[in-house]
Amino acid sequence: MRIMATKTTMKCFIDHERVANIPEIEYFEPRNLQIYCDTWEEQGNPQLLGSLCVAEGGKSMREQLDETGKIITHGILFDHDSDVIKAESYRTLTEIGKLMADDQSLRLSIEGHTDSDGETAYNQDLSDRRSSSVKAYLIDRFQIDDSRLQTKGFGEDKPIDANTTSEGKANNRRVELVKL
Repeated sequence: MRIMATKTTMKCFIDHERVANIPEIEYFEPRNLQIYCDTWEEQGNPQLLGSLCVAEGGKSMREQLDETGKIITHGILFDHDSDVIKAESYRTLTEIGKLMADDQSLRLSIEGHTDSDGETAYNQDLSDRRSSSVKAYLIDRFQIDDSRLQTKGFGEDKPIDANTTSEGKANNRRVELVKL
């Protein structure tokens, strides 16, 4: 389960599927996290909670780009085995579009990455198509000049996590935007 909250929005994902979306919340300032579990009646068989990670929101895209020369995002999602962009990606894509609109000199390489499931050649092709899909969306939706965007697919060749767990695989499925 992943819960993302800002001062104005909240989303909840279970196994990478969005199950709740509150796009506009007024007077919301999350300060802590509480987890409540129903009581467990079976003696000698306690309820356990594992693999809990709580992380504060990261840096803005501009800050990431200025500090590292790239943006690593897991916020651009695609239909399974497809280059069709999912609707929950539009907020991330809007941030990228605004970033490029605000800085007319900014040029980016859109780089697609997959996990290691499937054939290597298939993953390479899929990552190529996905990066091209992101480029086409930015050009169409935000009128970004074609010459400011390049695409590249790496398939499974550049993992940032182990491909042995579902979490690691999910972390490897990403789009990176590298400053040119």
